[in-house]
Amino acid sequence: MVAGFRLLGPVEIDNGTQPVAVGEPRRRAVLAALLVDAGTVVGRNTLVDRVWGDDPPAKAAETLRTHLTRLRRVISHVDWPEPPRIVRQPGGYRLDVDPDRVDLHLMRRLVRQARDRDRGTGERLAGLRRAVALPGGEPLTGVPGDWAVRTRELLHRECLDTLVAWAEVETRTGSAADVLAGLRGPAADHPDVEALTSALVRALIVTGRPADALRECDRHRRRLADEFGVRPGPELRGLHDSLLRPPPDVPGPRRSTRMRVPEAHRCGAA
Repeated sequence: MVAGFRLLGPVEIDNGTQPVAVGEPRRRAVLAALLVDAGTVVGRNTLVDRVWGDDPPAKAAETLRTHLTRLRRVISHVDWPEPPRIVRQPGGYRLDVDPDRVDLHLMRRLVRQARDRDRGTGERLAGLRRAVALPGGEPLTGVPGDWAVRTRELLHRECLDTLVAWAEVETRTGSAADVLAGLRGPAADHPDVEALTSALVRALIVTGRPADALRECDRHRRRLADEFGVRPGPELRGLHDSLLRPPPDVPGPRRSTRMRVPEAHRCGAA
């Protein structure tokens, strides 16, 4: 295993075999504030705002320098292929590190590659499988403050979008059964991310379970109505409507062969 930084879960340094103690929550906040923009200068005022928000200490700049000194010490004790460096720049600091040593930036690279249609399907799928295995819990765990809350929400959504991208490719390549186990929990936990439910319904259809797909539509429709007062979006309604159509080889007049679904099971029902 190769050492690296973790943001998609507890903020920590992994020495390749186990986590390395970074220190108190504010020090983890300093590390996270640099890592999300790794390779870019982060202004001193921006760092102070990310770490302390509207309530910085009286000697924020001095306290920040203390945290940075101790982070450099921790980083130096890890065996890196190419040692990262926290570099002081005019007006701020930059953490120089191979992006692939930071789980967030590695996930983003893998997703970008998966969008490249010039790459083979197998390569794209392998990259997405690796990407969805990276998150290790709630992003920025252990980091306090308003900036962390906002960033945590954005990164969590990014992880869910990555999961959807993986599910779509996995389903198209004939491994829809694997998708079902990976999507049921996230789709139930995040009804506001409808792409998760759409991907789950698609996988159920491909695995020959149209009745289960319709039930999933119904559960999602009811939950959206109860919790958000809205209807499903056009993508999921289209999937639902396709389930109600007769098979292509059934002549039009023989509509009695069409699957009969109670009105309550229609995703678009009010």
